[in-house]
Amino acid sequence: MENKMKISKEAYDALVEWKSSNGLVRSFISSFDIHDLPLVVKEWWNNSCNGTPGSNNRLIAIIRWVNGEDVFEVEKQKKWIVRSKKVGDNNRHSYVRLVISSSELTNATVEFDYDWATYFDTREEAESWANAHQEVVQVEVD
Repeated sequence: MENKMKISKEAYDALVEWKSSNGLVRSFISSFDIHDLPLVVKEWWNNSCNGTPGSNNRLIAIIRWVNGEDVFEVEKQKKWIVRSKKVGDNNRHSYVRLVISSSELTNATVEFDYDWATYFDTREEAESWANAHQEVVQVEVD
C-alpha cells in the first residue's frame, strides 16, 4: 500500500476509540474484535468504490493501522456556509457570512477564513437560510 487510504475523521476517531477501548496492543485481531468495530467504520469498510473490490484493502489497512503503521489520511470534514455573492469593494476576500448566535440571526463581515460563519451539515439546511443575494458554498473545517 504505497498511498495512504482516505478515511473520514468520524470513522478514524471511532477507530481510535475502538482500539483503545478493546486494548488492541497486540498484533492479532480476532473475529470478535472485527465484530465490535463501530458502525461508522463498518460502513466505511464495506463502502467499495462503484462496485470495485476495495473492502479487503480497507480491512487490511485497519489491521496494519492496529499494528502501528501509518496507513490513513484523515479527510477534512466538509460543511456548508451561506455567504454573500458579491465580494466587498475594499477587500477582494471579504464576504458577508451568515452567523446564527443563540436566538438572534445576524450578519457578520469577516476575512477570508470562515471561523465566524455558521456551519450546516447539509446543503439543504444552508439553502433554507440563504436569500437571492447569497450563495451556499462547501468549505473544509478542522
